[in-house]
Amino acid sequence: MQGNFMDFIYVSIFLLSICLVRRTFLFFNICPLIGDIINGIIFGPNVLNLVPFKDAFIFLGYFGLLFLILESGIDFNLEKIKSKYKITSLIALLGILMPFGLSLLLIYLLCNPDNLFGFLLAAFSIAPTSIGLSLKVLEENKKLDSDFGQLIISIAICDDIIAIIGFSIFNNLLNRSNEIGILIVLSFLPIIFSILGAYLAYKIWPQSINKILTFFKNKQGIHFEIHEQIVSFCFFILALIYGTIGHFIGSELLGVFFAGLSFSRVDNIHKIWKHQVKRLAKWLSIIFFSATIGFSIPINAMFNLEAFGIGIIIFIISGIICKITAPYLLLNEYKTFVGFALVARGELSFIMADFAFQKNLIDDFHYAILMWVFLLSAFCSPIVLNYLIKKINNKEKQDYDNNDNTITEIRITGAYHHNMIDDILDILEEISYEVISSIMYKHGEKSNEIIKVKNKAEIIPNEVIKELILKAIGDRTELVEINTQELEIIDELNQQITLEIKGINGLTVFNEFCQKLHVLDLEPFTIFSEILIVEQIIKILIKKRTPNNFDIWVKKIRELLDDKINDCQIDLEIIP
Repeated sequence: MQGNFMDFIYVSIFLLSICLVRRTFLFFNICPLIGDIINGIIFGPNVLNLVPFKDAFIFLGYFGLLFLILESGIDFNLEKIKSKYKITSLIALLGILMPFGLSLLLIYLLCNPDNLFGFLLAAFSIAPTSIGLSLKVLEENKKLDSDFGQLIISIAICDDIIAIIGFSIFNNLLNRSNEIGILIVLSFLPIIFSILGAYLAYKIWPQSINKILTFFKNKQGIHFEIHEQIVSFCFFILALIYGTIGHFIGSELLGVFFAGLSFSRVDNIHKIWKHQVKRLAKWLSIIFFSATIGFSIPINAMFNLEAFGIGIIIFIISGIICKITAPYLLLNEYKTFVGFALVARGELSFIMADFAFQKNLIDDFHYAILMWVFLLSAFCSPIVLNYLIKKINNKEKQDYDNNDNTITEIRITGAYHHNMIDDILDILEEISYEVISSIMYKHGEKSNEIIKVKNKAEIIPNEVIKELILKAIGDRTELVEINTQELEIIDELNQQITLEIKGINGLTVFNEFCQKLHVLDLEPFTIFSEILIVEQIIKILIKKRTPNNFDIWVKKIRELLDDKINDCQIDLEIIP
């Protein structure tokens, strides 16, 4: 494969157009996945045919697919599934079986299929829910860690597990022996592997990784960069091993998913994924939809009115009605929202349809029908979900009187982690919480953080905030306490005190002093720390929230400081 400058130009135009189309679709609140596919259709071999090295792009897209499945496994919350496994698994199972059954009937009646395996796989490809689309909508609207958000993701992942197992069984039936006994054994292998993989993921791997990490600890603990490298190495080795096993028993996607699941309970895994893989994985997944899927879509068949009409019928009956039926029957609240969250089709649907098309199990006409079903679901589901989320937000705002005087105090105690405070503040900003004050003080390898915030939008339960913080820190051994209190807020900096602590014991004085600030109803606003050659200078700006009794307040400050001189020079500047 040899390129030239014009190949470079064409590849650059293709990648830049992906960015432009995605931004345009996001601006109009349309699922960008559709834009990726349309971009691939236009630049691919069936329209302009401008992209060189098509096989290389398709191969990179395959990496993107593996990363998508890996991330699905990492995001799987075993604890939350365990608490709601009955309702989750039942909705997921019905959400697969009902669309599959009705799609079989509709395809048989409307399409006259001539290949049994193609007929079965086409119907089955309509069944899975897109966890990627659901995840994206929930993240953008800051609902991922809500009760119904976690329920949706749990159902979607269970849905995907069933779909991956089913796809592995189809693959075995298609490619292996014609003997009934061997086919039965091969059909059960993915199920056995899934049960064993789930057990190892829950009971064995998290503890084993932690034991491996202990070998690299010194007296000061383990540095985060070393921790990150060890976990990353073990993670990708296991993904390679599981993927290879999965390939030989049905599908490498099954193995890769359970590799991700095995690390879902390992400390810092979300942080490591974000630092090491996230950006690359995102681009490769875009290439998957743009090149691997977009290049293969027969554009002429897509404009067949009969294919479009049949696609709409299957989408309405199998895509919408079947998916929302189970939540309506089994849930007490958020029925419509959960139902339409499950309507979206994405990664696995495209994978199975493309597999059937590449293996000549279905022709251009049937492939175009499936593409219309998937594209319509990917287009409509996010629009409906965003509308329903707005209704939920309006209801929550009516139910909760957003009092300007309500302050949430978050106290975090435990081991210090690299960039810890920045990660926490980023999470709080994402959920629309205004940070009023934040302070961190360290004792060796331990740290304490006190953050006070005010919600700018709807209230978020303390348990959800706690879960987000633990995920951001990547260490579930941290003690997180969250309290809500009433406190009058004065925006003007008209009453403040500046402390400057100098001396060998300055940091100790500062730490002890900060622990008692909340007793006096004080809020640290700015902390500036500078290490000099001989001494340490710490400056802290404090603003009083309540305007009354300022003199008494200053007197209490002086009393606190008088107890802690300890070889320190303390300058107290008062700005009334």
